[in-house]
Amino acid sequence: MKIQYSKGERASKELILLNRQSFEASSGRKMKVMLIFPPDWYPSEPYLSLPSLTAVLRQAGHTVIQKDINCEMWDWYFSEDFLKKVFRRVPQQLDRYRKLAKKRDLAEWEMDVQLALCD
Repeated sequence: MKIQYSKGERASKELILLNRQSFEASSGRKMKVMLIFPPDWYPSEPYLSLPSLTAVLRQAGHTVIQKDINCEMWDWYFSEDFLKKVFRRVPQQLDRYRKLAKKRDLAEWEMDVQLALCD
């Protein structure tokens, strides 16, 4: 068996169509796919891999659901309900650190948190 490495070559339209036809002929079934972009990514610029993959899969006739959990997370973080919960917790945490400071010396990281809560 000879392995052909075609890394870096551009795919021609004919090659793409040929691959699509051979896939459809071999499987014949359409798939239902969910693509998920996970949370905890800084949204400084759009992440275009999932939309691109979604477009290709839909063009091939597959049903695709695309979920951007990262955007949903940031929407939730800045929602009114979440911010109200955070603002209710700040005085509770400050009070906790004050009581803790009376019993023992606070660790450096605890002092940093306390100062951040005061700002």
